[in-house]
Amino acid sequence: MTTIFSAETRILICQHCWAPLESTLAGGNIACRFCGTQNQVSVRDDRPMFNVDYQAPQNETERIERLRSQDGRPFVPPSGLQDLVPHGQIVPWKVQEVVVVWQQARHEVATNGSFDAAEQLLFLTVALSNYFGDQRDEVRERAMV
Repeated sequence: MTTIFSAETRILICQHCWAPLESTLAGGNIACRFCGTQNQVSVRDDRPMFNVDYQAPQNETERIERLRSQDGRPFVPPSGLQDLVPHGQIVPWKVQEVVVVWQQARHEVATNGSFDAAEQLLFLTVALSNYFGDQRDEVRERAMV
């Protein structure tokens, strides 16, 4: 049985209206069922994101300490996003604005490879995923992952 969070399910975001799109792993031209926009979806690349060399297992005590040092740290927005996403939380009346900025950052990363845009894209992706999870909108939450 596949679920929304299954590796066999591919859910993306419409480039125009931001509705969730379900696609095959092979990609293709997918019409949005909400606005009708044709979205070109590439084949899913299942290669690892990084070419990580094998590392010896870490000492468990050290691993736990490193995790503890990360726990409780505030989710701080990158520069330029503090007013849009105060304290890393999206308020309901700013969701559309956040989506517009997310789409702009996504486009800038794809066209220019801008580090600042990539930092904003990562932050907004996590913030939107958290927001949709809190709203129990599993399909949009999955599309952000």
